Amino acid sequence: MIRALSRCPYCTTKVAFDWHSKAIVFNPDTGLTVCHHVVWVAGTLRSWSGSAPGYVTHFRLRTDDNLEELFFDIEMNDLIEVDTVWEKSLPTVETEAGQLDGFVIYALHPEAFRACCEAKSEQYGRLDS
Repeated sequence: MIRALSRCPYCTTKVAFDWHSKAIVFNPDTGLTVCHHVVWVAGTLRSWSGSAPGYVTHFRLRTDDNLEELFFDIEMNDLIEVDTVWEKSLPTVETEAGQLDGFVIYALHPEAFRACCEAKSEQYGRLDS
C-alpha cells in the first residue's frame, strides 16, 4: 500500500511511502526520478493488526549526511532566509492498519539551504562541543 506524504511546491515530484516494502517512493504514478528540491524526508510508520502487537519503523532519506547533525543545532524557523518549504503533518495517514507520520523539507536552491544551515549552526555553536 503506497501512501502519499507530500508534493514538491516547486515542481511535480511526489513523495510517498510503501507500507509493504517500508521504503520511501518518489513519483509512484509516473516513475520519474526525484527532483533536486527534496533535501530531507523522515518519518515513522506504526503498524498494528487488531489486538496483535504492532511494530514501529523509522525511515529517513537525506541527500546530505551532515544535514541531520546541523538540524539538531538550529531551529527550523531560522531558515526563513532561504526559499525553503517544510511540511509536517501528524499523522500524515491513519488507517485501521496503522499510522504514518512524515516530515519533508524542500529547498528551491539546496546549496543555499545547506549554507544557511551551516551558518546558523555556527551562529548557535555546536551542541556536541
